[in-house]
Amino acid sequence: MGRYAESLLADGERIILEVRQHPVALLYRWRWAIAALVGALVALFLASGLPTDGVGGGIRFVLGLVAIVLVVGGIVAGGWAYLQWAADEDVLTNRRVIQVRGVVNKVVADSSLEKINDAEMTQSWLGRLLNFGDLDVMTASEAGIEQMRTLPDPRGFKRAMLNAKHEYELELARGGLAGPPLRPTSGVAMP
Repeated sequence: MGRYAESLLADGERIILEVRQHPVALLYRWRWAIAALVGALVALFLASGLPTDGVGGGIRFVLGLVAIVLVVGGIVAGGWAYLQWAADEDVLTNRRVIQVRGVVNKVVADSSLEKINDAEMTQSWLGRLLNFGDLDVMTASEAGIEQMRTLPDPRGFKRAMLNAKHEYELELARGGLAGPPLRPTSGVAMP
């Protein structure tokens, strides 16, 4: 999916699962754009019933301008909502869960698999029908990921996360996660 998520990986870390919100979330984000376009249609409908001369012509002109502003605003709002939806990612690696948000400014939250205590999944009847839901990740710390909203296949994401956590714990028990030795940066002496 995104190169940005790949740039966040540590040495030896690999992506297991990478998803973005279900398309239902995109429809929700488009609510203001849809409302603006419906408003433009209403303005055009009202303007069509008015006479073209006199006071009616003036009101018709104003309603036409309102319709144009609403159409342009709706298109801009819809485009921005799509960019936000496309930029947001939820990533599961063999070491942590990463949540990336933002188009221009990026906000990245992550939780180490070893800190995850539990995960609560919520699926409405519509979510079960369309295969999306919410996942609340409970960790030992206050920082990190807490809520993952409108995930596609939340059961699969939760199962993959729990399996990755189990594999991570087995690797830790075997002592297999000792990474490469730290290299000093130029001019800094290592103790």
